[in-house]
Amino acid sequence: MGAHPAGESGGVALLTLCGGLVLLTAGLLVLSAVTDVSVASARARTAADAAALAAVSATPLTGDTGAAGGGCDLARDLAEANGASLATCSVPVAGAVSVEVAVRPRNPLVRRLVGDPPARAAAVLEPPRLDPTPTFRHRQASNRPAATPG
Repeated sequence: MGAHPAGESGGVALLTLCGGLVLLTAGLLVLSAVTDVSVASARARTAADAAALAAVSATPLTGDTGAAGGGCDLARDLAEANGASLATCSVPVAGAVSVEVAVRPRNPLVRRLVGDPPARAAAVLEPPRLDPTPTFRHRQASNRPAATPG
């Protein structure tokens, strides 16, 4: 019952070990790819937010008197500083900006399968309130005497 034919002792164990190593390697490759896409997406969101805020800060409402493309030029510079490329930048009205950026994943296989993850962001400046009434309410003092301990 416990005898093995000649030359076959341990063959199944070796085959199982090799199969396990192949599965482990495949699992690590998938985990690496998912992590790469996740990191690239997070970097894209950060770059888009920063680019939109930079672009909206260069509008006439903030006192900027630069060239017409100044906001989008700032957005491009900030996107590139965050490892992204600026795909679109639009200023539909003064004080509003919309940008789209993309970040290239580090893994070439992920780049080929997924492409560059995009992210969009918008920023809007609200003009200052011209209403002189305060936005808070005062509590009226109570006419009741304070409670005395005792």
